[in-house]
Amino acid sequence: MMPLLYESKHFFIPTWHVVVAIGIITAYLYAHYLRGEFYPTLKKEILFESFLISYVTAYLGARSLTILIEENPSSLYDFFSKLGQFGGLTFFGGLLAALFVQMIYLRKRKEERKILFGIAGPSVLLGLSIGRIGCFLNGDDYGIPSSYWWSVSFHNHANPVPRVPVQLLESFFVFLLVLFLYFIQKRKNSKPENLGLFSLRGYCVLRFFLEFLRDDNRGFWFGDLLSTSQVICIFLLLMTVNLFKEKARPLLSCLKTKSKDLPSLK
Repeated sequence: MMPLLYESKHFFIPTWHVVVAIGIITAYLYAHYLRGEFYPTLKKEILFESFLISYVTAYLGARSLTILIEENPSSLYDFFSKLGQFGGLTFFGGLLAALFVQMIYLRKRKEERKILFGIAGPSVLLGLSIGRIGCFLNGDDYGIPSSYWWSVSFHNHANPVPRVPVQLLESFFVFLLVLFLYFIQKRKNSKPENLGLFSLRGYCVLRFFLEFLRDDNRGFWFGDLLSTSQVICIFLLLMTVNLFKEKARPLLSCLKTKSKDLPSLK
């Protein structure tokens, strides 16, 4: 593990802060690329405004959820005091906050909302796949003990036994999901709102199962049966189930290639 990228007597740079910053910048650059490649009618100014709003609200949401489930604030004053300090971030807290604020910001811009939803899905996932590497290097997000050859020992853990590198697994599978979404976008006949919906549901399914491989404390519900993240995954999946029924058919149909388009065997 490498929790500190640089350290001196009076100054230090946490590695995960740098990696997360790289992920955020990459997410915006990829969103800018997707806009130019697939949705040139969307104005650059709207994309930039949406990104800034999402960045601020996502940070506040991610920090707030971490405080609530991990830091046990003793009062409302204590909560806001912790909110003003640097600390851990929870992805789903940021996602829910950004989604809520964007719905308000784009309430009168239905077409732009659809396009931004389609752009944001793959872009956020790409940034997340990079950011999870920072979580792994920090060493405070770790998996269950494991004896597989690809297990990793977290030396800053109280029990440094080999463990599943669950954050690297998430980074890898999320990146594959981003590639899959790009392939769908290349089909040209896929609607942006379908891509955003598939991004959300695809990640929720992936995260739900990966949570069983994690061993760090993230808050638990129903005894120790489900983590907070798994409950949020279920909530998001149920919230979009009706939308998915309407959108899934045209989304999946774009993956089918007509036989006449395939090269003939000789």
